[in-house]
Amino acid sequence: MQHELDPLALLRGPEGPPRFAQVREGVYRGGQPTLRHLEALQKLGVRTVISLRRESRRLWQEERRHAEQLGMRWLRFPFYGVFGADVAFLRDILREMGQGAVYIHCKHGRDRTSLLVALYRVWFEKWHPEEAWKLEVLDFGYQPSRFYRLIRHSFDRFVSALLSVD
Repeated sequence: MQHELDPLALLRGPEGPPRFAQVREGVYRGGQPTLRHLEALQKLGVRTVISLRRESRRLWQEERRHAEQLGMRWLRFPFYGVFGADVAFLRDILREMGQGAVYIHCKHGRDRTSLLVALYRVWFEKWHPEEAWKLEVLDFGYQPSRFYRLIRHSFDRFVSALLSVD
């Protein structure tokens, strides 16, 4: 008899989504999930899936259908890291993340996802911006190429706006 793998072990293992990690209790990050990943996330208590993907319409429509069949909210905030993102757009995503029981992802769980998780750490957990940038962006494989240089610019703009409000 084959024992079913613990959902967290599955997600963290080689068959899990790229760069999967638990940010904190009820908040998870990573790359594009499969149906099996969504089922494991549901078992962990995830109620909302946030997709940051613009590309691959067929894939995100399938993901939405699977998430909704599992009784999960599925939200899409599409953007390309190459163009950056404005502060109000990022704030909307962070508000959803702040509700917890959430999985946030892009294709690889690296650039766009890392940006949002670093901002989450700064806004909700009051981390120092440079610590959040290093641990949640650089350590997850972000490379400041010409295509993704605006990821850092978006981060800096949001942090500046956040600090000017506080």
